[in-house]
Order: sequence, then structure tokens, then C-alpha cells
Amino acid sequence: MASLNLKVGTLGRRLAAHLLRRTTYNVSKARINEFAEMEVQQAVDKLVQDPLILTEPLSWHEGKPWLYTNSDLFYDSLNRSSVLLWWMQEAIKDETMSHRMGFFLHTNFTTSWTFNYSRNLYDHHDLLRKYAFGSFRELAKKVTVDNLMLRYLDNHYNTKFNPNENYAREFLELFTIGKGPQIGPGNYTYFTEHDVKEAARLLTGFEATIKQATYRLSSVDMETGIPRGFARYNRHDIEDKQFSEAFQNTLITGAVDAEDMFRELGEFVDMVFNQDEVARNICRKIYRFFVSRNITEEIEQDIIEPLADEMRENNYSFEVVLRRLLESQHFYDEDDADSSNEIIGTLIKSPLELVFQLINHFHVEIPDAATETHFFNKFLYNGVFKHLLFDSDLYLFSPPNVAGYPGYYLDPARDRNWFSSNSIVGRYSIPFQLIRGRLKSRQDPDIGIVKLDVVDFVANPEHISNPLDAYDMVSELAEYIYCEMPDQERLDYFVGDILLQGIAIEDWTYEWTLYEITGDDSEVRIGLERLLVAMLHSPEYQLM
Repeated sequence: MASLNLKVGTLGRRLAAHLLRRTTYNVSKARINEFAEMEVQQAVDKLVQDPLILTEPLSWHEGKPWLYTNSDLFYDSLNRSSVLLWWMQEAIKDETMSHRMGFFLHTNFTTSWTFNYSRNLYDHHDLLRKYAFGSFRELAKKVTVDNLMLRYLDNHYNTKFNPNENYAREFLELFTIGKGPQIGPGNYTYFTEHDVKEAARLLTGFEATIKQATYRLSSVDMETGIPRGFARYNRHDIEDKQFSEAFQNTLITGAVDAEDMFRELGEFVDMVFNQDEVARNICRKIYRFFVSRNITEEIEQDIIEPLADEMRENNYSFEVVLRRLLESQHFYDEDDADSSNEIIGTLIKSPLELVFQLINHFHVEIPDAATETHFFNKFLYNGVFKHLLFDSDLYLFSPPNVAGYPGYYLDPARDRNWFSSNSIVGRYSIPFQLIRGRLKSRQDPDIGIVKLDVVDFVANPEHISNPLDAYDMVSELAEYIYCEMPDQERLDYFVGDILLQGIAIEDWTYEWTLYEITGDDSEVRIGLERLLVAMLHSPEYQLM
């Protein structure tokens, strides 16, 4: 029986690594060892908190803040990219689960960064960060009048003169309650086509702000301090809205002025969230994102239903659900006789986990955004974003459609969609690009300033305690980068076939000793780079 009972005892390295891989992009030997000494509640306490972040993105050219200060540095098309780089840098550094949870919220409230204003892009992700552990219900209200969302799903153009159903439909179908099986013409179990039309009428008149900085701050949400769209009463359908039996025939009276439009919106969201299926739907998404793609009848009954009940009882709190799930025996596969067959190592890393966790584990040093602005931008934008991630079939914050990225929603494969004919070459090029410093573009051949130096990594006793012994070295590396420790046959392959390629194991000790004496790493570097590429290409490393 699947169990949400509290896991007891210290985590140990294996389970600490599992928790960190599933919740953060910041995974390293030092962090695994730190969390290994903790009990689960202490570990989750460290993860479920606000991160220390750079408040403002830095401008593309000058490396100075531009959002609230230095407004003369504002160039919208370039600063959209600077917001993207700001998020990536902060996500890589974040020691909490805030950014991974923020990305989860992005997969639920899908938007795209490619056609909107840079300040709207920043505000949107600031909103997701603020509600990473907050109320799903309240976030649903805020995101509805978020400037990025208003433009992305066309509610900016939704007026009483020309109703637009795009946002209303996706709010019900994708963002909150879900469709359910179709049980009749225009009836999808949890809502009807009539409900979409009434919701669209209710949402008329909300308009996104334009890009000028001063105008942006003229409509601000008082609870969050984040700019939001305007309520245009002259564009709003002021008649009452009558919903179907799916929502208990609820009647929401029309607004009497612009401010009252937000009352209407609040009543609409509350009406939707009063349906039990909303909590079930989001808890299934959380489960599939953080735990497993497979939801059996047992999981539905023993995990999803209790989590949904607890969420509803606590104003749809994400934190309550995350704590209960991440502290449970089930998350660590300790609720049955076999603790290695259902959860740990069963999800395929997305390109984000693959690249960001690799950068952190091997301490790849990112250029400083303020003092090495050009190289910082080129490495993270041309190198990581446009090269490593895009070539691996992840166009960050611009999913192919409003449903999101296939790896998170497309049944039955879900995360297995990260392996495809479009992504496999790019995915397997990542170790080569980082190890050999080949992150270059035709426009910027100097971008290869950042690389993973495997010799420096292995020579550091904080990373590898005994590089003189080939088996000790490979075993220690494998323990921290793989979900499960490989068996002896697999270790023999990495040591004998890859690192040594037929030479005696004593020769490795000799060559490493010679390197330590002379500083000439030419002999050991060849074998180590070959080893690391093989270990990072292995099926074991693709899993988390």
C-alpha cells in the first residue's frame, strides 16, 4: 500500500541525492553530503523557502540593473533575453526548490517569452516565484490578470464587443479543473461549452499594460506589489453570468464598475476551486513532475486523494502538499518491500536537469554577469540556452503549444519524450561541449571560454578523495552522479574498457603520481575525458 506516512531516520547519501535531484538544479557532492546527515523534515525545511536572488536582471550590454534603476539602459528586445539569463543564473545557484517549483508552475500556467515585453516577462516569473509555496487558488486569480498571460492567450483582446474564449477555455481545461471524459455534446464532465462562453464574458475588459516603464507601474497588485493588467469597464460585459450544473448552476452578478470586475474574477475562480477535481488535478501534476509518471489506482487512492484533501483544507497551499509528499515514505520508495523499483531513478532528466545539475556537480564556473557581461551573455544565451537546451529539444519558456512541453503532459510516454529523433544528438553532445570547451557559435567563436576541466575536478580532494586508485575514483564519482551504485561488472567496464583501455591498473597510479609531480596532465587528461564522457552518456546518468 502506498503511504504518505513520515519517513524516519537520516537520509543518507542515496536518498539525499534523490531528494536534491528531484527538487533542485543545484546538486553537488558537498550538498549531497550535507543533506545526508539530515532527517527528512529538516531537509525539506531547507528546500521549501524563498531563495536569495538577484532582484533585477542586468542589461545585456552594460551588466547593470535596468528594471527599476538605470531605465535609460532599456532595450526591450535585448532585455527579454536578459530576463531569461537572470532566471537561468538564479535557477542554477538556487539552493532551495523555488526555481524548480517555478518551472513546474510554468508548465501548468503556460506562456511564451518570445513575443512579449521584457518587463512583463520579469513580472510573470516574479509572480510564479512568489507563489511557489503559496496558494494555487490565489495564484490562479493573479495570473489571470498578469500582463504576460493576458497577451499570450489573447484575453487582452477579449471585449464585450468581440468575446475571445482562448483564456477561459485554457483556464478550465489546462490550468485548473481539466476536461474529464466527454459525456455529451459540449459536456466534458467537469465543465461545458456553455461554461467556457460564460467565463469568457466574465473575463472581458481586462487589458495588458503597454511597455513603457512608468505606465507599467500604474496598475499594481496591492498584495504582491507586482504590476498587473487594467480593468476596462467600458469593454466589460456587465450582465450576470449563469454557469452550468457542473458548477451547481452558480450565478455571478455583473460588475458595477472597474474595481468590481476583480470581485467577479475572484468569485469565478472560487467557484472553480470549490470543485473537488481541481485539487486532484493539480496534485496529479505535482506527482508526475516530482515523483513518477505512473499513477495507478493505488496511487490515486492512497496518495492523490489524501494530498488533494489536505490541499483543499489549507487554501490550496502548495507548501502543505510538497511537504507531505517529499517527507513521505512513498517518495523514497520505502512503503513496500523493494525500495529500488518504483520511484528512485525512474524519471528521465529534462534538458534543464541534465545541463544545470551537470554545471553544479562539476563546478563549471559561469562568468560574472556584472564584470564579464559579454562572456556571461554569450555563454548562457548562445551556449546554454540556444545550444545545449535548444538542441536537446527544450526551447526554454517557449513551449510548442499552450499544453506545454511533451515531456510533461504527452501520454503515455511523458518524460520519455525527452529522447526523440529531434533531441538525441543534442542531448549526447552536452558532455563533449562542456568538457572540450566547444560552446561556440558562428557569430561568436570566442564563446568557448567556459569548460568543465575534468583533471582539475578529479585533483580536488573535496571532489575525489583518492584519484590514485582507479576503482576508488570511478566508484566515488558513480556514487554521486548516479541514482544507484553500479554493480562490479559495470565498474569494470568504466575502469578497464574506458579509462585504462587495456593498460595495467598500476599504470594509472603511476601516471597520476607523475602528473602530481610534474604538473603535466597530458596523459591522465585523455583517459579522464574519455571516462567522463562515457559516464555522462550512460543510461544511468539520464535518470533521476
